[in-house]
Amino acid sequence: MNHDDLLIRIQRNGRLHGRNESRRVTTTVLGVLSELLPAPAYRRLTAALPEELRQRLPIPEPGGIIEILDVRRFLSRVTERLYADSADAAFLARVVLSELNATDQGVRPAQLAHLVPADLRPLFRSRPAQPWSAALPQPRPAVTSPLQPVATVEPQPVVMSQPRPVATVQRLPAATVQPAPVAAVQPLPAVMSQPRPAAAVQSLPAVTVQSAPAVTAQSAPAATVQT
Repeated sequence: MNHDDLLIRIQRNGRLHGRNESRRVTTTVLGVLSELLPAPAYRRLTAALPEELRQRLPIPEPGGIIEILDVRRFLSRVTERLYADSADAAFLARVVLSELNATDQGVRPAQLAHLVPADLRPLFRSRPAQPWSAALPQPRPAVTSPLQPVATVEPQPVVMSQPRPVATVQRLPAATVQPAPVAAVQPLPAVMSQPRPAAAVQSLPAVTVQSAPAVTAQSAPAATVQT
C-alpha cells in the first residue's frame, strides 16, 4: 500500500470531495489519537505513513500526560475539529481506522487497542468492508473493434421542377353609370297675412268727490259759584 492508495480508499469509502478533504480527515483523526496514545505507540503507528502526512501531524512529547478518553469524548473532539455533526464524525473516524488496519506496513490501530478504554476498542479494531485487492479498480482492457467498410452513397439525380404557367386575368368592361334625373321643385304660393283690427278702449266717467260740511263747536256757558 502507498500513500495514494490510502487517500483514494478513504476518499471513496468516506464519500469525500477531493484529495485535499481526504487528507484533512485523515490527519484530524490521527491528531486526536496523539492525545490518548503513549508517545512511543503513536510514533510506531505513524512511522509507516508518507512524509506528506507525517509532517501535518503533531509531534508527541516524551513523558507527556496521556488523557483517558472514552469513545464519546474521542468522537466529540473529532466532531469539533472537522466542523461536522456527530454522526458524520463517527463514520469518518471508522473509515480512517479501518483503512489503516488494512495496511501491511508498520503498526496498525488494532494492535494498540489494548492501550485505550474498553468502549473505544471496537473502533480501533474495525476493518474495511472490502479488502484492498478487491477494492482497487483494475484497468480495463482496450477493446479494438474491427474497421467497418465505409458505405458509399450514390448521388441521386437532380429533379428539375418546371415553372408553372402564369394565369392570365381578363379585365371586365367598365360599367357606365347614368346620372339620375333631377326632380323639379315647384315653389309654394306666398301666404299673405292680414292685420288684426285694433281693439277700442272705452274710458270710464270721472268720479266727483264731495267734501263734507265743516262742523262748528259752540262753547258752553261759564258756571257762576256763589259764596
